Amino acid sequence: MFEFFILSLVGGILGLFLLYAIISTAVRDGIDKSVVGQHIREKQLGENHRK
Repeated sequence: MFEFFILSLVGGILGLFLLYAIISTAVRDGIDKSVVGQHIREKQLGENHRK
């Protein structure tokens, strides 16, 4: 019974980490592909070249 609890806990933590990685990647890709994200990226690149 105790082994099942530990295995479930480790599996849950790994599952949450995997879900976090997938969602953060999807959000980052979505922002980069959006019009607003592209505008912000161009603005940041322009400010970096001026320095």
